[in-house]
Amino acid sequence: MNTATPVTPTNSQRVSKETYKELVDWIERNCGIALGDSQAYLVETRFAPIIFKLHCQSFEELVKKLKTSVTAALKDEIIDAITTNETLWFRDPSIWKHLEDSFLKEFLESGSAKKRIWSAAASSGQEIYSLAMLLDKISKRNPRLRDKVLATEMLATDVSKNILDVAKRGRYSRLEMSRGLAEEYKNQYFDKDRLFSSIKREIKNRVKFDTRNLQSPLGQLGKFDMILCRNVTIYFSKQFRQDLLYRLEESLNPGGVLILGATESIIGLKTSLKIRPGKPPSFYFKD
Repeated sequence: MNTATPVTPTNSQRVSKETYKELVDWIERNCGIALGDSQAYLVETRFAPIIFKLHCQSFEELVKKLKTSVTAALKDEIIDAITTNETLWFRDPSIWKHLEDSFLKEFLESGSAKKRIWSAAASSGQEIYSLAMLLDKISKRNPRLRDKVLATEMLATDVSKNILDVAKRGRYSRLEMSRGLAEEYKNQYFDKDRLFSSIKREIKNRVKFDTRNLQSPLGQLGKFDMILCRNVTIYFSKQFRQDLLYRLEESLNPGGVLILGATESIIGLKTSLKIRPGKPPSFYFKD
């Protein structure tokens, strides 16, 4: 979840059932996140600072602004408040172990010489930088793959412009550095000062960043050989998951792979993507 300390709403900042439904509908239309009936308190605590900042007297007044005079800045604030930005380095260790032990070497050696990789819910950058560091590590272990790693295009997107700005800076606190990052990576790929660590420019420059709502068309991004869309679809409605899965599949080159989070699945959704023997169940391939 967002790391900011939640604000406890006052009685005047409680949301009625009718207004909550209007907010839930707005959130789903604008960022695809489906909130349940039991999550009103989440909305109250996340949106209380926005109500205070806008000098609104109630959630009803906030909804009125969203209907009649919403600005791009307000929309960004709402999306930042409700989207989940909790992340860590090398999340789901079994997936990263498979990537390191065999998959990335096979991936680089197969198909076209120039690979394209997309992290579709990049948050504050730990996922895409984890992959960039691992690719660099593999290229040093297999020097003949060095040119292929350097030629690999890496794109990272997120719906939240503010959290993506954090990713672009690549500067992390001690707490953030302690979450899943082994010492070998800390020592080799970061420059340290007293309170923060910054990912080395040679790794950061390999990644391009772009603000992207997964509800928007994806065609202009081009085709990819690997798409990571991990630990995000669990927040979407089934209808949107189906739509997004279809568009992600369309964004893959033949032989490309979609990687989901370890607890995610496409069971119950229509797709031609397939699991392959010997690969983790969260790896889905396009023939």
